[in-house]
Parts: sequence; structure tokens; C-alpha cells
Amino acid sequence: MGMEENRATTIAFLTLALAQLWHVFSMRYPASPRLRNEITRNPWLWGALAVCGVLLLAAVYWPALADLLSIADPRLAGWAIAGAMSLLPLLVGQLALEVKRRRLSIEQQVGKEGRSPSQCCLARRCDPPSPPAVPERQDFSDRS
Repeated sequence: MGMEENRATTIAFLTLALAQLWHVFSMRYPASPRLRNEITRNPWLWGALAVCGVLLLAAVYWPALADLLSIADPRLAGWAIAGAMSLLPLLVGQLALEVKRRRLSIEQQVGKEGRSPSQCCLARRCDPPSPPAVPERQDFSDRS
């Protein structure tokens, strides 16, 4: 790609760090909705992602920390590469969750109707299972 070794190392570091941040979105229950689920509704998760994002920016743009970690400015092209490549594991994880969701759906349908998995799929009657109930948030503000 015609870039110096230090910049390439920084882009690899950022790719791995961002991929770890996105991985949390693959931790949802397979039957839960893709966008609105127990993971995305967790405010602590969003706070942790923000703190980690700030730490990554500090590692790159705070001169003392960047020197200590031997990190070079990845420039816009480097950030684009790191961002795009870090999303690949997330996409693979979401695909795996979809496959698992369909498999669970087939198994549930087979269990309910006594059909074989191939009959269930041929009939296209594989209803997705319901996600587990999410417990209500408890209010601990009124402690006496």
C-alpha cells in the first residue's frame, strides 16, 4: 500500500481495537431483533463504547501517549481502512446469529408439530422463536 511501517502498525492496532468494540453487538440472543435488543438498550454499554472511543483517540492524537505507544497518525485513509475492516467480524457474527436463529426456529417447529427439519423448511412454516423476556428496570432511587 506504500505506507511506512509505523502507520501500517497503527492501522492494524486500530482495526483490532475497533473490531473488539463492535463485537459486543454480536453478543445478543439469536432470536432477539437485530437493532433493538437487550444489548443496544443497555446505557452502560453505550457509555463504555464512548469511553473506549475517547481512549483510542487519545492514544492516536495525544502526543505523549502516542509516543509512548509508538503510534503514528493513521490519516483519513487509515481510519477508513481500520473502520471498514473492523466491521467484517461484526458482519460475520450477525450472519452466524441469523443462521443460529433459523436453526432454533426449525428445531422449535419440529418440536411443536412433530415434523422433520426438511419438512419444516419445505413448508416454509418456520416461525422465528420469541426472544426471552427482558426484565423490567428496577428503580432504586427511593432508598429509605
